[in-house]
Amino acid sequence: MNNFKEKALFLNYIVKKDYYKDIKNKMSAFTQHKGTSTFVHSRNVAYCSFEFANFLERKFNANFDYETLVVGCYLHDFFLYDWHEKGGNHRLHGFTHPKVADANAKKFCQITKKESDMILSHMWPLTITKVPKSKEAWVLCLCDKFEASREVISHLPKKIKIKFD
Repeated sequence: MNNFKEKALFLNYIVKKDYYKDIKNKMSAFTQHKGTSTFVHSRNVAYCSFEFANFLERKFNANFDYETLVVGCYLHDFFLYDWHEKGGNHRLHGFTHPKVADANAKKFCQITKKESDMILSHMWPLTITKVPKSKEAWVLCLCDKFEASREVISHLPKKIKIKFD
């Protein structure tokens, strides 16, 4: 997506939310993958999802609720703790953080049922009983894995680095 109008539309979905600055500050305090903050990771996932949904819409005439998609993506890792710390409740982070993120999203933001379902199912198939229920949830699930892989690989030593660009 190179169109400035589309990028502005993407940003408008989340920036217009009253809670945007607050969640940005809260999520920026925690590292997600290597040198990537939780906020930057969520922004990357939201942008990847926006582009992928846009592609699916053009190619297969699939309709997406872009506001729900972007909001669900931004809040999917809204767990607000450092999961890299040893001990505590973070041992099973991959299994438990969707519930924590969903609870935080409900506490700090006004999310819809669909956005909640997206947050709770984004770790599928690890969270085997939480299967994505909507197109938006499936796009989030796929783009989260893609972006997490890209972020980790970008911090590998140059000898074994894989280039995505």
